[in-house]
Amino acid sequence: MLLGNAGLVTIIASLLLSFTGATDSTQAWHRIGLLLGGLVGIVILANSRIIDRAITRAITWLLHRFTDLDVRDYAALLQLSSGFGVIELEIGADHWTEGRTLEELQLRKEGVAVLGIEKKRGSFVGVPNGSSVIEEGDTLLVYGHTRTLSELGTRKKGQAGDEAHRTAVLAHEGPDTGKREEGARHG
Repeated sequence: MLLGNAGLVTIIASLLLSFTGATDSTQAWHRIGLLLGGLVGIVILANSRIIDRAITRAITWLLHRFTDLDVRDYAALLQLSSGFGVIELEIGADHWTEGRTLEELQLRKEGVAVLGIEKKRGSFVGVPNGSSVIEEGDTLLVYGHTRTLSELGTRKKGQAGDEAHRTAVLAHEGPDTGKREEGARHG
């Protein structure tokens, strides 16, 4: 972190010296134009899919060639770019999940998967089972649709929280789910 800050200070100092070293206003405007042009070029390159693919291929090849790391695109694997995400959910005393087991919460019915629980004592429970109790001060690592995760993050204890859960379950199941289940039972 210290080297990063030193690098930032060095860059700022270099830019200041470059601009103060200009002998006339034309030279200063020329330098400002070069600086802005360089920034625009960096932004264009940073947002280019072609450049991204080329860099990804090069890094993958280098990792396969010189390391024995298993290279995976976790963003694509978890479909993080199509409305899904992974968040950390800090549990307060008034949060809907506090004091309940994962089995009681039935978050899977909302389309939410609990990947892990960082307990307030500092331990980590990876892929917790249904008997895991959520306590105040815990942090849940959850995966799901970003709208659902956002709502879950603000859900409070009580009847309103239970109703929000029922609404989220219905939204996840969709309007045809009940008909499909009924047809499966009778068919």
